[in-house]
Amino acid sequence: MKSIAIPQKSRSLEPNERMIMKLLSDGKSLKEIAKIMKLPARVCKSADMAKGTEDISVEACCCRIREKGYQLPKPGDHYEP
Repeated sequence: MKSIAIPQKSRSLEPNERMIMKLLSDGKSLKEIAKIMKLPARVCKSADMAKGTEDISVEACCCRIREKGYQLPKPGDHYEP
């Protein structure tokens, strides 16, 4: 079992992002995570979507995790928040 090295200078994760990291390290897929967290797996942006609303899908949370400098865990990796 590998451990994930968390960079010291990265921004901290929000609770949803920490939960997604934990579930990904447990081997869950995006659809399973969406079902557990009661969030959409992904949101399709369209022209009629209200401006200024934040995308709260699991896929968007994964993107924000990467933007903050974290590497998404693979199944079997150990993640300690």
